Amino acid sequence: MKSTTRMVSLVEDYLAVRRQMGFALKSARGQLLGFARFADETGHRGPVTFGLAVQWVQSGSLHTPLTWARRLELLRPFLKYRSQFDEGTAIVPRNYFGSAHLQGAGDSGANESN
Repeated sequence: MKSTTRMVSLVEDYLAVRRQMGFALKSARGQLLGFARFADETGHRGPVTFGLAVQWVQSGSLHTPLTWARRLELLRPFLKYRSQFDEGTAIVPRNYFGSAHLQGAGDSGANESN
C-alpha cells in the first residue's frame, strides 16, 4: 500500500469487492468506515497495526470486553483481506477480548426435561 493511501479508500475498495461477491454488509459497512475514519483522523499511514486495531476496537462508547470482541469480529475480515496486499497488516486474534457472543444466548430451555 502506498503510504499516502487513505484508509477510507481501502475500506471502500474492500466493501466493493465483497458486494461483487454477493455480500450486502449493511451493518458492517458503517463500522468499517468508522474504523477507516478513525485511522485517517489519527494520521495513520501504512498497514493496519495491532495497536491501531485495538485502539479503535476500544474507542467505542460502550467499554465492555463483549463490545470490544464484537467490534473486532467485524474488523477481522477486513484485516485478513488487507494482509494479502500489505504484509505488515496485523490480524488481532479472534478471541483477544473473549467471545463476541454471550454464553448461553439462544438457550431457550431446549435441554430442560419436562
